[in-house]
Amino acid sequence: MDSLLSMEEEEEKSATIVAVEKILSYSFKDKALLVEALTHPAYYNNKNKNNNKGESFRSYQRLEFVGDVVLGLAVSKYLYLEHHSLGPGQLTDLRSANVGNDKLARVAVRLGLHRYIRHNNNLDATLLDEVQEFADEVSQEGDIVLHGSIKAPKVLADIVESLAAAIYFDLNFDLQKLWMIFRDLLKPIVTLEVLQQQPHPIDTLYKQCAKQGREVAIKPWRDGAKNIASVYVDGVFVASGSSSQLMDIARLNAAKQALLELAKSMPTNIGRLDFSFGLNKSLKIEGAMQKLREFCQKKSIVKAEGPPHAKKYVYLVQIENADGGLSMEGEEKSKVQEFADEVSQEGDIVLHGSIKAPKVLADIVESLAAAIYFDLNFDLQKLRVIFRDLLKPIVTLEVLQQQPHPIDTLYKQCAKQGREVAIKPWRDWAKNIASVYVDGVFVASGSSNQLMDIARLNAAKQALLELAKSMPTNIGRLDFSFGLNKSLEIEGAKQKLQEFCKKSIVKAEGPPHAKKYVCLVQIENADGTVDCLWREKKSQNMKVKEFKSWDSKWKCPPKEPIQY
Repeated sequence: MDSLLSMEEEEEKSATIVAVEKILSYSFKDKALLVEALTHPAYYNNKNKNNNKGESFRSYQRLEFVGDVVLGLAVSKYLYLEHHSLGPGQLTDLRSANVGNDKLARVAVRLGLHRYIRHNNNLDATLLDEVQEFADEVSQEGDIVLHGSIKAPKVLADIVESLAAAIYFDLNFDLQKLWMIFRDLLKPIVTLEVLQQQPHPIDTLYKQCAKQGREVAIKPWRDGAKNIASVYVDGVFVASGSSSQLMDIARLNAAKQALLELAKSMPTNIGRLDFSFGLNKSLKIEGAMQKLREFCQKKSIVKAEGPPHAKKYVYLVQIENADGGLSMEGEEKSKVQEFADEVSQEGDIVLHGSIKAPKVLADIVESLAAAIYFDLNFDLQKLRVIFRDLLKPIVTLEVLQQQPHPIDTLYKQCAKQGREVAIKPWRDWAKNIASVYVDGVFVASGSSNQLMDIARLNAAKQALLELAKSMPTNIGRLDFSFGLNKSLEIEGAKQKLQEFCKKSIVKAEGPPHAKKYVCLVQIENADGTVDCLWREKKSQNMKVKEFKSWDSKWKCPPKEPIQY
């Protein structure tokens, strides 16, 4: 019986190889690569292991990992050489449209590759239904659809990517030959004109309404297992969309429907489905400077000096007082230099630093890699040899295990102990601060002048160091001190005070150029009495240590003031 099953499986495998090679118009030298590229992990379940004599238990997942990269590189090279005048943003959009999950899943269906996924009848029934539903939807679509109404099953895109990797290996890593094969499989290629004719519905909805000075809100809700999104313009209901799969698809469908409804009434070009309105290339972020002025209640001037790759900023602040004015000029600050100073104090490998890495630095390394790649006549192997030394030390699996992500680790370690973690973000003027609580008890805080994500990261690091002293886990053996700011401030004190105080009232008095702020705090004592503390200062952004310059005062009857 077993031998009969084996013969049937071999016949089925041989038939699959012949059929898929015909679809790809490519004959594999190593047929095992093709078989691996088509094999779903579900193929190897416990019942089936004894029936796979001589066959390794490898699914398409490792090949898909490589195929995602090589297919992206092949398309990137084509787009770069084909469109000399396009900027990086447009090239990125074109690449995503041509090798994204939605596009590759449609390629799999239109070529019929989904029929040859090897799963030995062990694939989840729900996934099979999703694949069939998607295939039915694609069969009714036009040649190019960028924003479909149902989710594309990832397994379909994975199969295309794994086949790309299999061909790439079988061609002895010849990327040019791989592209010659896959260029026809990916047709029709999405062009810039198609992107302009089919812009993203949600982006289009917001942009078109903004042109008319109208406000858009997309409100998600659920009706049983169905995800529903409703679109409101200026508070008035316009349309809804639904999806049994994802809320993102429901939002997409709602935006599409809303655009169709608005096309009947709004004086725009929505009705012609021509959303090619462009962005102002010289757009400046003036709002940030305006918000700074409003926030500080003072005049602030920001000067930007230097080339784009090494921009420096000088802040000049003018504060009008009752007796005249005061001007202060800050020091030049380079984000690149700040990051370089931080890196100079780190160890050899740091995965989760305490400050944000300027994107321009990574951009330069990537552009140099591309320049060398073109200069080597697209020889990826020679590029790897050159960059292998530049990228040292290479991050290994051991390093990943030694430096796990602090936030993930914090949640996992506490979950093991049945303890609940909460990371609460807040701001102290321009500084982002995050405080960590375990079972409602404050543990540690972290801060960042750049991003709240960095503040959360630093808070998680500090919390892990604190918890390592008490929790019966292996936290103590892990190194979470990497990348910590050496001058870390104890931001939690202010947070604790805010929780301790029962009630806090802030009153603003006076004209805008000489605003005064009075903070009143009421603290309830154990005996039922209430202590009142208040302070007065002339600018909301001033800190306690700066009060001397502006003759600030504290009043606290009947006790002495509490400094915080």
